Amino acid sequence: MKEKAISICIKHLGDMKQFEHLIGILTAALLAGALSVSCIYDDGEEPEPEASIRVYTLTEDGADARSEEGDNTFMVLFWQQTEHLGTAGAGPDWLTPYLAGHAPQPVAFYKNSAFDTHYPYPMPSGDLHATGYAPGTVLAPDAAQGYRRLTATVEEPKKGRCDFLGCDYWEGVFRGSLQDPFAQEKNKLYFRHLAAKLVFYADRDRESMENKQYVRNVQITNLQMSIDGGQSWTPMYTPSAFEWEVLSPEADFTDSYRKTIAAVKSIPGNEDAAAGNPAAGYKTAEAEQFAGAGSDFVLQKGKADRVPIYGMVIDSCYVCNPMAGGAAQTGQPIRLKMDIRAEMSFDPNFPKDDSGSGASDLTFTHAWTNVELGAIYEVEIGADGKALVTDRPVGQFKAGKEYRIYLHFYRTGVNLTARELPWNFGGVHYIVISGGDEQAGEETPGTGGESGTGGDEQIGGDEQIGGDEQIGGETPAPGDDPAAPAGEN
Repeated sequence: MKEKAISICIKHLGDMKQFEHLIGILTAALLAGALSVSCIYDDGEEPEPEASIRVYTLTEDGADARSEEGDNTFMVLFWQQTEHLGTAGAGPDWLTPYLAGHAPQPVAFYKNSAFDTHYPYPMPSGDLHATGYAPGTVLAPDAAQGYRRLTATVEEPKKGRCDFLGCDYWEGVFRGSLQDPFAQEKNKLYFRHLAAKLVFYADRDRESMENKQYVRNVQITNLQMSIDGGQSWTPMYTPSAFEWEVLSPEADFTDSYRKTIAAVKSIPGNEDAAAGNPAAGYKTAEAEQFAGAGSDFVLQKGKADRVPIYGMVIDSCYVCNPMAGGAAQTGQPIRLKMDIRAEMSFDPNFPKDDSGSGASDLTFTHAWTNVELGAIYEVEIGADGKALVTDRPVGQFKAGKEYRIYLHFYRTGVNLTARELPWNFGGVHYIVISGGDEQAGEETPGTGGESGTGGDEQIGGDEQIGGDEQIGGETPAPGDDPAAPAGEN
């Protein structure tokens, strides 16, 4: 190691006299054991593995969050001074982290394989505290406020497609040093979701459509929202800027994040963290519009992907309430309005007519315009893991929550239901929580009768995520569904 230090430092020498002079100094320093190890890194050489800052990272729900916007990198910031992190106060410290590490892969990529910054810990000792955010290129620090404020730059077609993430300041947990490095289970960094996720999910009614009528190429367009009871409609909103703020466990922590915090506290070595929680982190400060009436924003899956009886995810976007003065604007319960378009057929092969347009006695395209969803309802997750629908409508899109919009296709229309759920509740495969909200339909054109053969495919697994009932049987008419929460019609 000492010989390597000599060879690296020699690269910075000028003429021969300087060389001879420094050789004498280095020889004396080596004999005295006083050479600073930091000299090793002056030439950009990678430090020894044990001295390099390496971190494990993952999202609070353990999912492999990848942004459809395309920027799947993230930033990890390492701080020696922490007063500004805990108080969220402004100041010059926000401009000068010890290291700003740009990871080239998504957060969950480094769950088991550490992200190596190739940069040393402070020598000879000293703690670093970590914070972070994603996406790493889309979000950029403010020129004046530094990393206290982040601004998103997203091209118009990709707005609403960013899953913004943040790693909070948690004293004593998200920390590391040369003697107690980050790259161990107890010091793993968890990132939470900074926006809400709106997920559109479609299925087909078993009683009226199984082996009889098929649906594919579902599209949702002209998506709008209202917070004044439907008197006015605006485009959707997605975060465009974040500021570092002190966090309230009651207001800012989702149930998923609380479970993550409890699990981290139980890891051996984190006993000192049991009395504390993440103290501060990024919250939405500004929002910008996307989607809306007349926009080109389309939520859809592959055109040939057929909707199974048990359902599938169509598409998703990331949303928040409109913002003013750094605060979310609320009013009456959130309403949504949209156009829905789907290709339907009495033949699973979706035969086309002679012109190839797809319009035929068996295959046709149906559209429903200005379909309104009167409310999104909260759920309560019981001790047995079941989701119980409440009669409480949602008035604000909350960061870290998922808002699942169910499109239930039946023979003569489509029925809409919406629930507020934990992020990725039930994993990759969802089960529909029954209950009719808004129904749009008219007599479907076609020849009638059954023309399909063979059973419908099921999305993998047994489709159970806590015992919630599946939609099936007779298609409910508006207001007739006994499972619908109070107030739905």
